[in-house]
Amino acid sequence: MNLKDKAIVFIPPDGKIIDQDFALTRIINYFHKIGIKTYLLSVGNFNQHPSIKYSAEIIILENKSDIIRHLEDNSYDLIFSRSWMHRYMFAAEIAKKFNNVISYIKDWHDFPKDQYTFVYDTESDVEAIGQIFQHSKIVLSHYSSNYTDILASRYGVGKNKFHFFPEYAAVSNFAKQQNKKYDLLNIRLLMAGGGANCSLPNNIIPAKAFFNTLIQLSDQRQL
Repeated sequence: MNLKDKAIVFIPPDGKIIDQDFALTRIINYFHKIGIKTYLLSVGNFNQHPSIKYSAEIIILENKSDIIRHLEDNSYDLIFSRSWMHRYMFAAEIAKKFNNVISYIKDWHDFPKDQYTFVYDTESDVEAIGQIFQHSKIVLSHYSSNYTDILASRYGVGKNKFHFFPEYAAVSNFAKQQNKKYDLLNIRLLMAGGGANCSLPNNIIPAKAFFNTLIQLSDQRQL
């Protein structure tokens, strides 16, 4: 196979570049490195994202309908569709219209529709994720087969459609800490990130347990 004869088009979530989508950046740059021609379709002003460096040929379009028309009018060996929560509908539309789609999903919490709607305030995700699973040629996710085998059974598709594809971090972006020192008599803990709303159902998001753990760890009283 001559890789230089292949062309892959990438579709960002909902057709719009998102600054924190580091995985898409690395995938595009990898394919470029091994000699595959890559294209990136984007809705809106790409100049709003000066920190993102893509090796693909960037094609700016007016809206999501233009992306669909572009895919219909141009032949690509592979359509790589990236999507995540609240953006699954457009990815589902692409998967239904074309037979060479790889869908790379961010995550999927397979809960009953009423619970999912209550927690995440969207009904469209529930319908769209089923269409993505049904119509995509391959589904990539950071879930192992222990979970994707359950999804395959739940949505009536083959287990081999799902592939484990973790979002590896770029080592070049690591911050190297120098002169590490630990004082067991004066322990200091740092929590970087954010927590979810504790009013959400604990079987979906265990925010209460997380919050209680933070309280216990930060309690300075001697037990």
